[in-house]
Amino acid sequence: GLDEYYKILDCVPGSSDAEIKKAYREKTMESHPDKIPKDAPEWIRNAANERFAKIQEAYEKIRGIRNF
Repeated sequence: GLDEYYKILDCVPGSSDAEIKKAYREKTMESHPDKIPKDAPEWIRNAANERFAKIQEAYEKIRGIRNF
């Protein structure tokens, strides 16, 4: 549910929109698939892609509910 989306971004429902945006930027920078070395095993690249997609989804869901 929604709590899980906040957890993915290391936020809580009481976090401000600015805090959520900042957390999203930090998480996407940490987990961006382009940060993974090209010679890394495929499972590592796949895990990074999955994590990045979850961060994107969480942010979009929270943003949609909060209308920012």
